[in-house]
Formats: sequence, structure tokens, C-alpha cells
Amino acid sequence: MLHGYLMMQMAWGVLSPSMVHGIAKAAMTDIAAAKRGCELPKLAKLASVSEGKFLWRTLCAIMSKESSLPEPLDVTMPYKGGNQKASLLLPHEYFAAMYEDAKAWATSILPVPTKLPEFWESMQNHPATQDHPIKERRGWKDTCVALGLHGDEVPIAGVGKMWCRSSLVFSWFSILANAAARSTLDVMIYIWGFEKFVKEGAMETFWSVMKWSFECLLGGKWPHSDWRGIQYDPTSPEGHKAGRDHAGGYCGVLIQFAGDLDYSCKWLGLPRWSAAVSCCALCKATLRGNCSWMDMRPAADWIQTILSPTTCAGSTCPLFQVPGLSAVCVVMDYMRCMFLGRAAEIMGLDQAMLAVWTKYMKATEVVHRRIRRLLDLNCTLACMLDEYSPRYGSMAVPEAVANKTQDKILMMGQLHVQLFEHVKTEGVQIFSLTSKTHFAIHSIMFARYIHPALVWCFKGETMMQRSQRLCKSCLAGTKQWQVGIKVAVKYRHGLHLRF
Repeated sequence: MLHGYLMMQMAWGVLSPSMVHGIAKAAMTDIAAAKRGCELPKLAKLASVSEGKFLWRTLCAIMSKESSLPEPLDVTMPYKGGNQKASLLLPHEYFAAMYEDAKAWATSILPVPTKLPEFWESMQNHPATQDHPIKERRGWKDTCVALGLHGDEVPIAGVGKMWCRSSLVFSWFSILANAAARSTLDVMIYIWGFEKFVKEGAMETFWSVMKWSFECLLGGKWPHSDWRGIQYDPTSPEGHKAGRDHAGGYCGVLIQFAGDLDYSCKWLGLPRWSAAVSCCALCKATLRGNCSWMDMRPAADWIQTILSPTTCAGSTCPLFQVPGLSAVCVVMDYMRCMFLGRAAEIMGLDQAMLAVWTKYMKATEVVHRRIRRLLDLNCTLACMLDEYSPRYGSMAVPEAVANKTQDKILMMGQLHVQLFEHVKTEGVQIFSLTSKTHFAIHSIMFARYIHPALVWCFKGETMMQRSQRLCKSCLAGTKQWQVGIKVAVKYRHGLHLRF
């Protein structure tokens, strides 16, 4: 019976061949266990559930009972049609839960504790750590775990259509776990996802909850009050924990925001990247004028205007009220700024493009030589970053090498401008120049403090693909505001099974 069912599901495209194979292997393992006299009560309970309109409710109850991870926090959000419940997985609670599980902690939070001081040593001159309150804490380099927050939109219904429906998904991650080359499922930890059927005030509520949760992480203690400031009853479970260490003396420090430029503008309230003035959260660059970002010289005026936490662009997002957080914590994602399009495929083409162009170029043409020089600089820059990649244990690019990488990318920018100006006079639309070039330069400038690979969004994009599949599985027969609730239940149980 199982064989026929699996083959039929694969034939109709419901299950992939790898999923069919995985289920078949699990079935054979259970059959072997049953032959040895082992009982399978959980499987028997699952099979006994009646299929009908209460199937999800029953399975949801089973998942809730089996998982030992913290349950989602239910928060009232203003949706179109009225206030509804939203389910959020709180970062500080999951940080603490993973500390209690040695495998989860070593996998998703702190794989190599000795790397923690090394990371903070490389970050000590980063603008994001200037006057940061963690520096006042004794032994902070050994106990403060650096965290990042990722957010992005992903289509979940009507993909490619004018009526496409998208979900905005947030997740957090340990930068040290990312450095250890852990898988996306191990690194990216879901917080909340919702379809954009919310009303004004929903995002303020979400960010207020996140502000509270990340402040709890920063303090390293269980809170005395909830996100609204309401004190816990001393006799409640939350009241009993209040004031105690939530992770054995470790704390979590949100130090980097990862996401694309549209996300930073729309959801974090930072400057719009395409604006003619005030287009950058990290400096005072403009599109034109003396401070134009199109000036790629090492002595360009905008380079002298790199901002600090006290002078950077402001934001109304409540999350920036967390001590130590400011616009200089925002990552200018090297993946999206440097590798336009399908980044995973494009980033590996540098050597091939150089070889092909070298073979077929006309060496007598000045423009052709400039293009070859641009491609050659691109390869050199990629090799320099790869030599000090986190894969080999580096947290940042050494100062002397970082100076060279900055020179290389500025030279690339100058050549890009020259090529753009040349083809523009001929009416050819290639070598288009956008502000992403400027943001790629910022990413390389910060490489002396933190390697771009530690915070670029490759894993974030993979997380979006997984979130897309998860959200789609919750759409049928579900109201828009209920999708996020189902996703939280499923993700919590999936993470429980993973560890």
C-alpha cells in the first residue's frame, strides 16, 4: 500500500523523488524496529487521526505537545478587516532554549567559542561598535554573541502574475554560526512572516516586540515585564525567571541588519537608495555635485563623510532604540550589489568571462582594453576576498590587504564610469551604472572589520525559498492573517525535530 501511495504521489508531482526515497527509507527502518518488537506509538497516533475539517487542529495539538521549544508569542495586530492574532517566535527565548541544548547551541549559535574574541577584535573599529554599551561589560568579548537580523519579501501566490501575493519574512542568525559554514536550516531562525494585508500600526507593533526581545538578549537576563511594559506576576512562570541569566551568562548582541536595499528603505525607514540626495545611510553621498557617489577616486569627497552612530541617518523604526543600534549596523549586501541577478551562478563566472573576453577582444581598441582591465580587477578582488574567507577561519580581511581591496574596487568603479560614459554617447544601453556600485564599495570598505561573506544574503535567499514553500503549504482554506500562525507552528516543530 505504501509503495503504491508513494509512487502515485511522485507521479502527480506532489512528492519529489528524494522525498519518496526518504519516506521509503524511514518506513523500512520502522518495519525493522517493529520486527524486533519495538512499538511505534507516535506513528500509530498519527495514523489514527480522522481526516476531515479538524485534521489540522488535531495535528497542531500533536506538534505543540511534542515540541519542547518555546511557544510563539500571540500579539494582536491591526489587519485589514479588524485586529487579529499574530504568532512570533521570540529571539531571546530561542537563544535561551538553544543554550539548554548543547547540540543546538554548538550548531546554531556558537560553534567555536574561541572565535568569539577574534570576531570582536576585528570589529572593534567598526562604526557599529563605537561607544557600544557592551564594551562596559566585563569579559564581553568572551560572552557576547554577535547576531544579525534578515528580512525580505517572497512571493507565495500568483507568482509572476499581476495579482501576486507576497509575504514579508523575518529571521535572525548568529554571525559565528554563519562563519562556521553551517547550513541555512541551522543558521537562519524564523521570527515572523505575514502577507501584506496589515494596516498602519502593524509594523510598529512588530518592531516594538523585537525591540523588547533584542533588549532582553542584550541584557542577558529574563525580563521583569512583557513587551508592553506590563510587569509579570511574581508567581507566574515568567515572574519566577525574571532577572535570572537566560543563557548561562551569554548574551546576544544584534549588530548587523541584512537585506536588500528596498527592505532597508521600506521596512527599516532608511534613505532610499535611488534618491538624488541623502541616498546612503552610511555617508553623505549624492547623485550629483561635489559629493557624488559617481566620483570613485580614493580622495572623493563622499569618502570623507563616512558617518558614525551619532551622525548617521535617523529612522523612526522602534528597533533602532535598542542601545547600540543605528544605521551603521545596516549591511550593504555585497551579494546583491556585486552579483546582479542569479548571484550564486554569476559569482563563479569571473575567471571564465575574463578568459573569453581576452580571447576575442581587439587589443588595439581602448574600450576593449578597459573592459579587460575591469574584468581582471574583478577576478583579483574575488581572489583576495576568497583567500581570507570565513571558510578558512578569517573574520575579516587584514588591514594591509583591505587597503588593496579598497583600491581595487575604486579602480573598478572608475573604469565602470568611463565605460558608462562612452557607451552613453553611442546610444548603447550596457554598463548601466546604479548606486549599487556605491554600496558594493561600502561593503569592501568594511571588510577590514567584518568579511562580506559573514553577512551577505546567500543564506537569507535560501531561507526565503524555504519560507516560500512553508507559506504556500499553509494557504489552502486559510485566511491571510492565519497563514503566519500556521507557519510558526510548523517551523517550531520542524526545528524541534532537527535538534
